Amino acid sequence: MLVINILIAAFSLTATLAAFGGDTWDKDEPVITKRINLRGWVSLLSIVIAFSLGVYKEIHTHHESIKKDNASEILRSELKSSRDQIQESAKKIATLESSLSARQSEINAQVMVIENLQKELQRQQQDLADKTDSLSIETNSLARKQLSSIESAFRLAIATVPEVDNWVLNLNGSRLQRIPSRKYDQMQLHWGDSFKFVMFPSDYSTSDLSTLKLVAGDNKYPLHSGNGNSFFEETIRVYGSTPKAMPAYVENPMGLTGVKIKIFVRSSDSTRGQKEFKKLVTSSEFFSIAKDIYKTTTAGLLRLRSEASTQSQILSQLPKGSFVRVVQNVGSWSEIVTPEGRQGWVASKFLAIIE
Repeated sequence: MLVINILIAAFSLTATLAAFGGDTWDKDEPVITKRINLRGWVSLLSIVIAFSLGVYKEIHTHHESIKKDNASEILRSELKSSRDQIQESAKKIATLESSLSARQSEINAQVMVIENLQKELQRQQQDLADKTDSLSIETNSLARKQLSSIESAFRLAIATVPEVDNWVLNLNGSRLQRIPSRKYDQMQLHWGDSFKFVMFPSDYSTSDLSTLKLVAGDNKYPLHSGNGNSFFEETIRVYGSTPKAMPAYVENPMGLTGVKIKIFVRSSDSTRGQKEFKKLVTSSEFFSIAKDIYKTTTAGLLRLRSEASTQSQILSQLPKGSFVRVVQNVGSWSEIVTPEGRQGWVASKFLAIIE
């Protein structure tokens, strides 16, 4: 556009200079076209060219203005569209932020619930651990008590049992007082047992003491004859109708207190100790432990040796079915203890689980 402006200015200047430089036409020529001389034609052409360039400039400027207007309109439309899109995006972002905020609130609530559940779980786990520890302690205590009872019965698991139970009973005024035991919660009597007792002197008369009775099964046995003084010693033979054990009680109708009675129980069954021991082992809640500690012999006569060797000294010979307690196992040998207290080594292959 700068070039056109320069050309317009140049041709306008040329036309002006041609017109002012002298005459541009001859008056004497009759024909109009012949009247115009060279100066006139130069001036006229310069004016026409300058006019044409001016027209072209205006048309070009107008077209450019239209293009600019159209471009501006398109730009405004695009800007408006972009603004609308931005606003729509802003609405969507605001909606998403609101949704995210709500979701975050839900997540925070769920996190709090999870934390509370974790705390509750930890508390329950701690309670369970405490209960497990307590149960373990109780179980260990019960196991020790059971194994202690089994060990007490083991010492009596011999062919001849001079004494199966004993206790020192102090009357507490109860009308029917159970007699405790060294092996059980309560003393058990069988038919044929000898119930030997010694009643020590007290402030009660012999007539009062004569009211005391031993109760075993359906039978009652007087514990004092009513004669002599308060010191009294006697042996009662226990009778019964079945071989089952009978719990032992003292009947005390007058509610006497402070009377001391020392009791010894002997059995007429030479194998009773073995039977009771076997019953304790096989019926124990801790049989899985007891079966590895207590064994029975399977050989006709099992040699008890001083060391774990067939060349060592023979201490004794154990008949088949004898009960032993295993102290330790070394290779194919086991160190054992018998109910009588003899200790030595036997071949492990001749020991079996008590069943």
